[in-house]
Amino acid sequence: MPSPMFQRCALTLVSAACLLLSAQAQAKPFKWSSASDIPTLDIHSQNNALGNGVHAAIYDSLVYYNSKTFKVEPRLATSWKEVSPTQYRFTLRADVKFSDGSALTADDVVFSLERARAKTSNFHVYTQGFSRIAKVDARTVDIILSGPNPVLLNQLTELRIMSKAWAEKNKSVDPKDIKTKEEYFAHRNANGTGPFMLKSWEQDVRLTLVRNPNWWGKLEGNVTEIVYSPIKAEATRIAALLSGEVDLVLEYNGDIAQAMVEDSDIGFVIPKEGSQLNSDNLCIPKGAPHPKNAHAFINYLLDAEAGKKITETILYPTPNDAAKALMPDAYKNNPVIFPPADVLAKCEYAKFNSELQPKYEEAFTRVRAA
Repeated sequence: MPSPMFQRCALTLVSAACLLLSAQAQAKPFKWSSASDIPTLDIHSQNNALGNGVHAAIYDSLVYYNSKTFKVEPRLATSWKEVSPTQYRFTLRADVKFSDGSALTADDVVFSLERARAKTSNFHVYTQGFSRIAKVDARTVDIILSGPNPVLLNQLTELRIMSKAWAEKNKSVDPKDIKTKEEYFAHRNANGTGPFMLKSWEQDVRLTLVRNPNWWGKLEGNVTEIVYSPIKAEATRIAALLSGEVDLVLEYNGDIAQAMVEDSDIGFVIPKEGSQLNSDNLCIPKGAPHPKNAHAFINYLLDAEAGKKITETILYPTPNDAAKALMPDAYKNNPVIFPPADVLAKCEYAKFNSELQPKYEEAFTRVRAA
């Protein structure tokens, strides 16, 4: 069993950015896993939560969220001011270098923000309201808006900066088009100004990041390497956590409660910002061939004794009050299974957006046809 000073843990479903930030408190190297891999290393191609989190470790944005206060703070931009309701001026940090040693300039910022607006980019949600990007001098950039925008700084947290010269040299001026299988250099390679830099990436196998010696900031903690291994099978991920193969997994609370029965050194963390809630449902479709049997099965599951046996096995929070009443206090008072009310208050269910439904259907159609 690992030392208590090095407790392995699991997080609920939450953005990968939080995972990478939490790595600073872990022993080196830091190894973690979830079900899927990042889709690309191209920072303006696919707007994917896991990918964005990894990108944030390699590439900087003008501003980003403070990991403790979650307030926007300076990154590549040290300051900004409102010239007019539709014009913001950003002053860039001096002596910033990309991982290849080249210096950051205003040209890179203008290029990157315009790249995020390109036709093949999936980051248009973050460039909404942009009219044009203008270089004022080597360390000053203006963002001209089509109208007042109170969330401009929030949008900029997901718009990361790429070297213009590097992109031009490697024929990656435009973001990788997710509709094609065409290979781009920026899809499998990276050159950022962030605290880590790419060591290697074998898609669907392993991604390895190492500290960037050229980073302008001061990285807290002693992590010198981050290794991410996508593991699709839930049981295999849990086994990797139990064996010490990985230090952290992105997992649901019931699965971790089961793992903690085998190893009490495992911990479970819900980020202070909150997380996503999920519930399983039993439904009988209209026109089901055997509705009587379906009702009988559901009624069986709702039986107190049957529900108790199920709950003892899966250790998820049961919605069956009669079954819960039969469970021991160790179950009913387990904060992993039943997080405190103040923690749950910061969590929420994902909301269905009918306007986005056609886009989801189009995306899934492309995937099925690929």
